[in-house]
Amino acid sequence: MPYAHTLSVIIPVYNVADFIGECLDSILNQTLTDFEVLCINDGSTDSSPSILESYARKDSRVRVLHQTNRGYGSAVNHGLDKAQGEFVSIIESDDLILPHMYATLVDLIKKTNADFVKGGYKPFWDGPEGRRFDEGAPCPPEYDHRLITPRKHPDCYRWELATWSGIYRASFLNKFHIRHHESPGASYQDTGFFFQTLSFAEKAVWIREPFYLYRQTNPNSSIHKKGGEDIILKEYLFIKQQMQKFPEYWDECKSIFYTCLVSGHLWTIKRLHPDYVESFLRLWMPVLHEALDTGELTEQAMHPTERAFVACLTALEGRDARHIAKACLASDAFAKNFHCTPGQFLFRHPDYQEIYSLWTRLRLKLSSLLRH
Repeated sequence: MPYAHTLSVIIPVYNVADFIGECLDSILNQTLTDFEVLCINDGSTDSSPSILESYARKDSRVRVLHQTNRGYGSAVNHGLDKAQGEFVSIIESDDLILPHMYATLVDLIKKTNADFVKGGYKPFWDGPEGRRFDEGAPCPPEYDHRLITPRKHPDCYRWELATWSGIYRASFLNKFHIRHHESPGASYQDTGFFFQTLSFAEKAVWIREPFYLYRQTNPNSSIHKKGGEDIILKEYLFIKQQMQKFPEYWDECKSIFYTCLVSGHLWTIKRLHPDYVESFLRLWMPVLHEALDTGELTEQAMHPTERAFVACLTALEGRDARHIAKACLASDAFAKNFHCTPGQFLFRHPDYQEIYSLWTRLRLKLSSLLRH
């Protein structure tokens, strides 16, 4: 079936009246012109819908689709189902892109016949002295412009998710029915999309040149949300369910999946409010035990910090979960500080008296694990 456009740009929109205009301007000013913009209004209660409609009246490439509030994943999936482009891009409604992003990425995906290509990005902050930019590297220098099969390179699963910094071949997404998890709100849904695209792709390219400007100063952004301790676990269960529909891919990626599950949960504990840590660990421990008991999670596949994290949880199960978390997260990286003396290690953590006994009990076990 012929495609109506070279590219479909999908923008999930929810209460971003302060930002959506600048976002749309950056898209409509692209040097590539053959694209459609699908704005999915996810039940906004501010003036976002009227702003979208005004852009649609001025530029025929803009289409506005309305739905009741069902969350980020549902909004993106709505756009994917309606997209008529050969390639697909997903843009956050408070972010911006540079004028040559799509021309560069479309040219690259055609030349390499890749399933997806990703560019670099720049986080930015708006402040009283103007806009400040930082550099975000999507991949290590040795992978720049390399055509790879991602599942053959497990380390790339540890790179920044940045699902919004690239474009995807629509036929690839539809072949494996790669979609977002339709969970409430706007947290973690890009995790499942990221894992699926890396696991099913035969050809992918990352380039370090930055095209995408990633806003850090929207107070309503999901990066500022607290709580929701069960969301990340549900996201990984969704990933497992999607992957198991294709057994040959699941068998190849199973070990990667469980390693990502550990790293994702360690990251989540670092950002969770302390009141949620205990209930979070109670939800997650059965999944961890299953992975260890079946051999699907191996020490060799984990980084030292992750091995230390798992050692703490399994060795101290049954104790107060807050104490376990403190032991895991003291100085923010248990393994990095392992080679200092207990006194030096504990001095850096405000709860050193509480975790001193945990440190002494675990030191021998961690020493064995961290030598691998």
